Amino acid sequence: MDVMSTMEERKFQDAGELLAACREKMRENQHGESGGNYALYPTVIVFLGEKARSHVQYVKQTLDENWNNADYLQYLGITVTEKSIKCQTLTTKGKEITWKTCKSTAPQAICIAVVEMLTQEDKIFPDKTRIKMEFLLDAAEEAGKTYYDLFAEMSSGLQTNDLKTLYLMADQTPEDKNHITSDKLFQYILKRRQEMPERSGTLYLISNYLESGKILGEKELWQNYRLTADIILLGGNRTRGKSQTADYAAKLYNGIKTASYALVTKPIDEIGTVSLRYLLSVLYEQERSRLQGGITEEEIRRRLGIGQTNTMEMVERLYRDTLQKQLPRAEDMGYLPFMNAEKQKELLKTLTKGEEFPQALLDQYTLGVRPLFVQKGFLQPVEDYWEKEENREILRQAVSDLYCQRFSSFELMELSSKQKSIERLLMEPYHYGGCGGKTDYREVLYAAAEYAGKALLYEKVKPVLLEEFSKVLLQAKAFDEQYQQILRQLQMESIPVEAQSVEKKYAALVEKYVMEHQKINEVGTAFPEVFCMRQNREEFLGSVWKILCDLIQEDVYRYDFEREIEWRMSDMTEVKKEAFVKLELQKSLTGSTRLKNVLTYGKMVAGCFYLINESAAYAKHLAGLEANGRDFMIFDLNRTDGVEQIEIYNITKPECIHLAGSGEQRDED
Repeated sequence: MDVMSTMEERKFQDAGELLAACREKMRENQHGESGGNYALYPTVIVFLGEKARSHVQYVKQTLDENWNNADYLQYLGITVTEKSIKCQTLTTKGKEITWKTCKSTAPQAICIAVVEMLTQEDKIFPDKTRIKMEFLLDAAEEAGKTYYDLFAEMSSGLQTNDLKTLYLMADQTPEDKNHITSDKLFQYILKRRQEMPERSGTLYLISNYLESGKILGEKELWQNYRLTADIILLGGNRTRGKSQTADYAAKLYNGIKTASYALVTKPIDEIGTVSLRYLLSVLYEQERSRLQGGITEEEIRRRLGIGQTNTMEMVERLYRDTLQKQLPRAEDMGYLPFMNAEKQKELLKTLTKGEEFPQALLDQYTLGVRPLFVQKGFLQPVEDYWEKEENREILRQAVSDLYCQRFSSFELMELSSKQKSIERLLMEPYHYGGCGGKTDYREVLYAAAEYAGKALLYEKVKPVLLEEFSKVLLQAKAFDEQYQQILRQLQMESIPVEAQSVEKKYAALVEKYVMEHQKINEVGTAFPEVFCMRQNREEFLGSVWKILCDLIQEDVYRYDFEREIEWRMSDMTEVKKEAFVKLELQKSLTGSTRLKNVLTYGKMVAGCFYLINESAAYAKHLAGLEANGRDFMIFDLNRTDGVEQIEIYNITKPECIHLAGSGEQRDED
């Protein structure tokens, strides 16, 4: 198979890491359009504490994908320790994000970041009269109160209209009493907002405990950070010469707010799971199906190069390349003494029959000299060669290579059921094959002497053949167990019932790919780079990765959100497809408010927004509705992998919010 030569080498420890890389690669393949969005105002994004900072990639990626001037935004990280407050600036190199510690204080760092943006050309940030400062804080931070006080004191230090927003990422899970810590911080913030309203800015309360009762786990928490980035986008965007902020400001800023969030995307996670799972399954089944009826003894002899006299091509090659050049020449046999010419002719006649020659008679006719000559000239070189450990190891490796090259892992597992008969075959003694029609007595005697040397070599090699055969059988079994274990890991990745169309379409696509790209070698293996049983887990997953990367270069994997739906649900009408998207959004939006509270807290809709690429058919459908601009607004995303719906709510009774479930825990220290 012609895998891309430029494919990056990756290392994986388990199927989960491989699957994550697959999904990441597929997301990279979703090329966003180069739209006209860019940040209207200089914007600094500040992560307060390690917990929030660990999710910076989800915020940055969203802004990078949708603002053409995102490279000029400033990112800061502030960490409170027992002894100091550390401030860091974000730097990037390719995809890698690093944080560089700066010597300035947090307020100074804010000022430096703002000045850096204000010194840019006017075309970078069209409106420099306002500075947007976006703060993210995980409410479970132990130093939460200190972080909030820092937020309250922050300003650009310039004569500008600062627009400050704090996104409080509430953790309402009881683990480590995070819900109590979050609630105490929220109550502290409410008190401080009353004491100094002029420094309070806008507060978004974004919880991991949804109104529906669902809790976002660690693998889903990124949604809240993408939601936060979307709100940042909505609040400071300019597109095609028009600022959208004037329309959005009243809905997005001032007071305390929360939001509901619906995200319907191309089902990349499910596509990745199905594709990887079926790739491994189809490769395995196709490989196994080629082994039909077992392997005959005749076929085994052919594969191993075993001749009629039980010679082996590998041993013969070793003899020729390594030992033969050390042996006497055929003409040297003429120096052996014979009793008389008549005995010589009689012996020659016996040897040319190709039968096992009479050693004792041969020694007698040469007056006892022959065995000494054969010992020194033909047997001793074999002994000398075998005495060296490095030579024996080279041979062991060659034997192991032979088995692995001539038999697939499935064939070896099949041969394990007839191990005894294979061992008998391997141990069959090497026979004298005659002198090959030679008539010169010296050549005939040389053939007999050479046989003695080879017989000794075969005698030493054959136990190695058995040992290495047993080893490769164990290797084949271990490889199969490893393969099955990885498949089981992938089977544990559940596919939602509503994603059945994903499984149906992509399973067929993977099978078609495998059939079109298989190139069966001499042992019946179509993908030898995968079915190399000597690979450890890391190497095996790396081999699968290369094939997987080639698979997802297929056009279908690059389809945008709508085209993918069109391909996957080709039996649906356009009206039904639009209804499908609307239904999925509604299902996702229902109960998705990022706050769970026992009491009514005065939730009032401030605005509804659809974030979608304007070229999408569903965007055009929304744009044509009478409610457009009245009940909802459309934000043109550069990215084409889905559609998002956000509803912003004003919280009119924040004092009724109890993040820990009730107010009793607030009395605890």
